[in-house]
Amino acid sequence: MGIRDGEPVTVISKVGSLDIRARVVHAAELRRGVVEIYHGWEECRVNFLTLDQVNDPISGFPLLKAVPVKIMKKV
Repeated sequence: MGIRDGEPVTVISKVGSLDIRARVVHAAELRRGVVEIYHGWEECRVNFLTLDQVNDPISGFPLLKAVPVKIMKKV
């Protein structure tokens, strides 16, 4: 994707979007196609990307661990 460490990106789900800085890691640290965003930061509200109305059928918890997203490099 041509995204470098520290560059601004937009993460988009079908619910919303989030502007953050990318941290590019070695291929051994994270599976290809996976994005990891830590929660609990005031300036980076990852809940803007998660679905509120869809819950896990067994536990009843919101789907917080697996949300399809698209990454776009900010211009």
